[in-house]
Amino acid sequence: MKTVFKKDQAYEHIRRCIVQGKLAPGQKLLQGVALAKQMGVSHITLRSAIARLSREGLVDSMHGRGTFVCQDPGGIVFRTIGVILPSLTRPLTPELAPMHHSVLTSIMGAAEQRKFEIRTLHRGRKHIDSDAIRNMSVDGIVVVIPHSSDAGMLTELRSLGIPLVVYNLLNASLNRWHHCVNIDFARCASDSVAYLHGQGRRKIAFVSCYTLQPDLHPGCLLNGYLARTEELGLSESIVHAGDMDYRPMEFEDAECHLRPHVQKLLDADAIIATHTNEALAVQKVLRECGKKIPADTAVIGWADSAPAESAGLTTWRIPWGAIGREIVERMATLVQAPETPPQLTLLPCELIKRISA
Repeated sequence: MKTVFKKDQAYEHIRRCIVQGKLAPGQKLLQGVALAKQMGVSHITLRSAIARLSREGLVDSMHGRGTFVCQDPGGIVFRTIGVILPSLTRPLTPELAPMHHSVLTSIMGAAEQRKFEIRTLHRGRKHIDSDAIRNMSVDGIVVVIPHSSDAGMLTELRSLGIPLVVYNLLNASLNRWHHCVNIDFARCASDSVAYLHGQGRRKIAFVSCYTLQPDLHPGCLLNGYLARTEELGLSESIVHAGDMDYRPMEFEDAECHLRPHVQKLLDADAIIATHTNEALAVQKVLRECGKKIPADTAVIGWADSAPAESAGLTTWRIPWGAIGREIVERMATLVQAPETPPQLTLLPCELIKRISA
């Protein structure tokens, strides 16, 4: 955790008072010594904070008269959102952490439009420093892709009294207590089954190399698959080719996990996979066995990517722009009305139809 210096605390405190209207345009701040004493900092520390506020156009220091809140602090950042990424254990790059990178990029894009500042508070650990987060004076907190094991951390964050929005909290017993923005994974799998059924497919298999617990996205996809196959009177066929924790999967790993299950793959006339590389590995294994894609077997993967596009793979496209906008708009609402009851928003994805299905 980055050290929070007193000059930063002083800056954040005054800035927040201005943003929230506790210090009105044109209002004079207390004299330096009195203000420093009130805030529990040295006069030198306070001067550093005032200088920073002046550079940002929030205050105007007039020699012999004092320091005043600017009448028109145009162009300033009005709110600060702190981001916590508890499940991020890899470098934050598109290659090594594609989901985290994409959602953070989408949040930053939406935040810029709303004049929010984004600050990463915490990543890759299950325990947080509540006092440090409180002292940072953020206006709201977004938690990205927590797991059920993060329940204690979420409870601690709620106790801070700071507006909280959670992205992809898939545990139903937890997300009812929080403002959540989730991808509708179950609907994606359900609609995949319906689409394949509409093409005349009747032996639709579900393939995953991941653990299928219900609070992770492969488990949510499975639930959607099971619900729709039952609704349509189809026999379920689950090819559970591994029990990996969710992380980016290499093509070679997927192929290695799937080869022992080749007979189940051959028995299906359509396959839904929980990762793009699983789907691509399925296609390779089937073609080696003489199957034609999609004439003999249709394949749908999750989620869309450059390799999926180049391979002609039918996949689901995640609406990253909509995710960022929904998170930031929800936060803007909570900052103004923090007593708003918890709400779950499920965002649909788009089926990108290519030659594999």
